[in-house]
Amino acid sequence: MYADKETEPDAFTATQEYASRFGGDIGHYFLFAQKCILAEHIAGMAADIALGCKTARPSVLIVGASHGQMADWFLEQGYEITLHGSKTSHLAALQGRLEQNQNVRLLVCPFDELRMIDIVFDVVVCLRVLAHYSDWKGLINDCTRKTTTLFLGDYSPRYTLGGVENLLFGVKNWLEDGTARPYNKQTSFEIQEAIQSGGFELVGNVRQFFIPMAVHRSLGHLKWTLWMEQNAKRYRLTSKWGRPCIFAAKPSPSNVAASAEA
Repeated sequence: MYADKETEPDAFTATQEYASRFGGDIGHYFLFAQKCILAEHIAGMAADIALGCKTARPSVLIVGASHGQMADWFLEQGYEITLHGSKTSHLAALQGRLEQNQNVRLLVCPFDELRMIDIVFDVVVCLRVLAHYSDWKGLINDCTRKTTTLFLGDYSPRYTLGGVENLLFGVKNWLEDGTARPYNKQTSFEIQEAIQSGGFELVGNVRQFFIPMAVHRSLGHLKWTLWMEQNAKRYRLTSKWGRPCIFAAKPSPSNVAASAEA
């Protein structure tokens, strides 16, 4: 597996090289599409979040937050956010930009020590991590332990057209200027099974792009990207073959009942 103690999944995402993948018109479109899916998932759970919130602002933990994605958006939505990083250096850019905001906290610990933190959050978000972490099942379980209401994450689905990248990984690496990382793939059943093991249930699972993001970046034309992705959605190619997937999970009724009894 790619991730280990020396190479945590938030190490490369902390670099300017990685940030450049989400710059320009194409990168901004990627982030906009991601934000829309997250907003859709959160809207579906808005009543539950409001009901479960015990503070003035709902709280969110962003696991492996070095990429910086969605931090500003959650602040705009009125959340108090905690940014997790496996090392302080991985959060340096975010710290410099957000440290003056009283609604921002930093949490530094290895991924496998998240379970030991004695804080829970209304929402936990884990983006760009599961595909690059060896014990992704354990991490899902830890994330469900840390949220009372909603867990949001993403993964690279197995058995999609994106799976061709296994055979063409050299091409992908070339398109990404030698920075492509090996990554895990999971089936929706495997993700659902891992979520259920933590006493949660899947309530949403949305595929993002039909054409691999590396191809869109290589082409570099927003109009072409929009045309391709809009038509892929129109003909239901994205819903069947798209990647990555962004899922939403909430506590299962039996878990809620058990917590209430406790």
